[in-house]
Amino acid sequence: MKIFKSFNILNKEINFNENIGFVPTMGSLHNGHLSLIKIAKKKSKKVLVSIFVNPSQFNDKKDFLKYPRNLRKDISILKKIGVNYLFLPNKDEIYKKGKKKKINIYKKENIESLNWIDITKNKNAELETKKTDKELLRRLHVEKDGQIYVGIDGFLLIWKNIPKYNVLYKFFKLPVIYQLFYVGYEIVAFFLYLKNRNQLN
Repeated sequence: MKIFKSFNILNKEINFNENIGFVPTMGSLHNGHLSLIKIAKKKSKKVLVSIFVNPSQFNDKKDFLKYPRNLRKDISILKKIGVNYLFLPNKDEIYKKGKKKKINIYKKENIESLNWIDITKNKNAELETKKTDKELLRRLHVEKDGQIYVGIDGFLLIWKNIPKYNVLYKFFKLPVIYQLFYVGYEIVAFFLYLKNRNQLN
């Protein structure tokens, strides 16, 4: 099992044109995680698992600090069940990149059928999307052919239209995975909104 700690090395070492299943976790692996990994192994040629204890998912900092961490045990489990890749980013690796930089990566793919709207610079964004500034800032919005795709559906649309991200689209489109992705995204989106809402002031 190969272990990566940065996006740059991950992107260089892994061929995302392959059929790769991705299972994001916060570590402290249990049977629920293992079930998702088994599904990914059945559906994919190779499996990538990430372990990142996301501070934005905790209301109380004490809960974040108390969250169980046993990386050595998790690595041992992942090796035994045949996971191919493990991604271990730290907080800086996740948040220094930022959503905006991630979106810019997608923009470089030149998807002609998608229109990008930067709501922090577009005063007409509310009118164009028929959404409030709170709704716009809280979730990703992608417009294609006059239709607005919100949140995880926006990401799915992007991944569907970029060949090297098709594996993410296929995996997260699975019904059970979609629901988990939806819940996780909404939690993260809420806290990111609280953090970034001053951008519209």
